[in-house]
Amino acid sequence: MAVSLSLPGFAAEPDGPAQLITKTEAVRIAIQGKLSPKSSARKSEQGALVEYYSVPDQHLLWVDENGLTERGKAVMAE
Repeated sequence: MAVSLSLPGFAAEPDGPAQLITKTEAVRIAIQGKLSPKSSARKSEQGALVEYYSVPDQHLLWVDENGLTERGKAVMAE
């Protein structure tokens, strides 16, 4: 009896990036998901946040590649 094992392929493009998205981009995507229409945020706040985070080069407000920024830590402490 022959059994076929199906394993995922591990091919990569030559000279491709080590990772597809950065940690910061992953956070941005998660934030955009939280700002979907089902969010309970007020519409004006939601619109401002969506506009801010829709700009790819815009710095994230409270986090960076290392986690919470000093500003983020201050917000969490409030």
